[in-house]
Amino acid sequence: MSDSSTRWAKIGGLALVPLLSACGGLQPLDAARVRELVPVATAVPVALLDDFAKNGRQVGIADFESRTLTVVLLLAIGEPKDDFRPLPSASGSETTEPWVLITPKLTTWLPGECLRSIDVENEGERAQGSFRFHRAGMFEGFAEFEAERRDGEWTLTRFRLPLVGLETRLQANGTWRSNLPEERELDERDRVRALPRDHRLSVRVVDLDGQPVPGAVLHLGAVGLELREETTDAEGRATFDELPSIEIDLRLHPVQWGRVRLEPHLLAPARERALPNGQDLVLAFRRGVPLRGRALDPEGRGVAGAVVQIASGGTRLDRVETDAEGRWSGSGLADAEHVIDIFSPDRGAGAWKAVLGGVRPSAEEILVRLEPAR
Repeated sequence: MSDSSTRWAKIGGLALVPLLSACGGLQPLDAARVRELVPVATAVPVALLDDFAKNGRQVGIADFESRTLTVVLLLAIGEPKDDFRPLPSASGSETTEPWVLITPKLTTWLPGECLRSIDVENEGERAQGSFRFHRAGMFEGFAEFEAERRDGEWTLTRFRLPLVGLETRLQANGTWRSNLPEERELDERDRVRALPRDHRLSVRVVDLDGQPVPGAVLHLGAVGLELREETTDAEGRATFDELPSIEIDLRLHPVQWGRVRLEPHLLAPARERALPNGQDLVLAFRRGVPLRGRALDPEGRGVAGAVVQIASGGTRLDRVETDAEGRWSGSGLADAEHVIDIFSPDRGAGAWKAVLGGVRPSAEEILVRLEPAR
């Protein structure tokens, strides 16, 4: 291979990887090229992945100087995120499956064969698109990406997990930076851990009629504070003791709502932020807004058995399947913008998909025309 036909790309400021130039000028970015570029763009040092496999989230976030999509996925494992779903380890041991090597020093959790339903739109010197990924025994999900032409080659510059709002961007120095916690947040955690814990917070959960809800599970958390969990008693009350004097985040468990009277479109209490000082808070259930739709194939026929995920504000709110006519209904939604992700696996007629943003619940049925998942 001659020098004129090879270009070298710096990955995360860590190593050099040869990339082939297209003969006769730049070709439009296509699915095949994306399948080649993603493993390179998401590569991280083998030593970091080995450390993560052995120590999990005990590995400091600050240790990852280049937050590629692989790192974002790894650090999000164990958090209540639904853009991807961690799958049980194949071995259950300290290490996971063998890494897919790109060079002796770099590796990725997203090799090309793990990418599915790649979709690309070219806009001159730039391109954008999306793909689904499935790493056997680890995780699966959906990601969006951006790319641009640099020195005659396509370079991936941004990945985003739209359902949870996580993203990572390529910086001018060749490293990747994400919107995961930064070093300053790590310092804040150390500060919080040193504070005295002499405050309390009492919470009461009530239903639509103001009646107590026993058995509801509440989660309380903050930067530097371990997750606390309490269950409401017969009076719908729960008390959190030994709290530091910092603003905390309080929310109801996404599933364990206790003995509340279930009604159509029941919406959980909104999350609360408060400074504990011995006060009593009331979390009240609300009446949500329905969101109905119908998934159609390119010919306008209903698509049965498609998976519909509804998210808002970085949190998945509902997951349903379409009926025999392609219809679906989301329950208990706030009057806010939502992201709708619909995917129909291949059942002989090909796979279909669609992702819509900025969707607000209304009384009207939303018609969503799916496209072939390439």
